[in-house]
Amino acid sequence: MNTQDLQEALERAVQDVFETMYFMFPEPIGSQDNMAYAPESCLEARVNLKNSPHVMVLQGSDKLAHDMAAGLLGTDRPIQPDELVDVFKEAANMIAGGLVTALNLDNRIQLDVPRVKRLPSCLIPKTVTVFDIDGQWLNAGITESFAETIGE
Repeated sequence: MNTQDLQEALERAVQDVFETMYFMFPEPIGSQDNMAYAPESCLEARVNLKNSPHVMVLQGSDKLAHDMAAGLLGTDRPIQPDELVDVFKEAANMIAGGLVTALNLDNRIQLDVPRVKRLPSCLIPKTVTVFDIDGQWLNAGITESFAETIGE
């Protein structure tokens, strides 16, 4: 499984999950060279594809996570910070599942539990697609090392 095939399947999975779960429509705007959209801080989710060297990485703005949570939980009450993390984690899980399903990967490849944390600056993996989602920024990429997480 090459990284280009993974990245293309990941782009489709991002679009499918955002359109069906959040009624949001991601538009790819380029690669890591297009960082004008990057927020100063962001949420980062990583999902290890067990029995594979690959890790799926999502990074998105707080505003995007808030909009996602409002779409799922409603806007009639304040959304708590832990709910933002939970919604972003669930999106990462659904996208990673869509990736594995789309590629019909070997049944030995399983998803690890997504890990989410807030980053003070958004550093991006080597291979990434940047999306504009209702004016907010999301990047989705594949890396080959789980240890590339900032601070580890």
